[in-house]
Amino acid sequence: MISLKKLLKEGSYGSSILPLGKVNLITGKCPIFNIYDTYDGTAEIWKTSSYRMPSKSQPPVTHKIVFTSDKKPDKKKGERETFYHDQTRREFGTWELVDFARVKDMKKLAKYGKVLNGYTYK
Repeated sequence: MISLKKLLKEGSYGSSILPLGKVNLITGKCPIFNIYDTYDGTAEIWKTSSYRMPSKSQPPVTHKIVFTSDKKPDKKKGERETFYHDQTRREFGTWELVDFARVKDMKKLAKYGKVLNGYTYK
């Protein structure tokens, strides 16, 4: 449950998202469907920091991809959002929007990783 102090600080309760599993940004494949065949919206890249010690195999910053049916994100680059699981309300964390592209141009976002954990807004 989100604290009242956090709610007042962030100004919203956050956004509900549903995990899609690992998404290949080149082929569009994910465990549920193919992104290119399913979405005609926007792919957003969000940055989240890790609290573990950095290593070569586990970098301190990870990127996630969130899909929306909108033509552009609601947030501007550099803005932060707290995300929650759509069904369990488990908090995923507060992430920063770093980039976005139309789904048809999603390959341009592979510079953040060829395969990323994917989510969709609910």
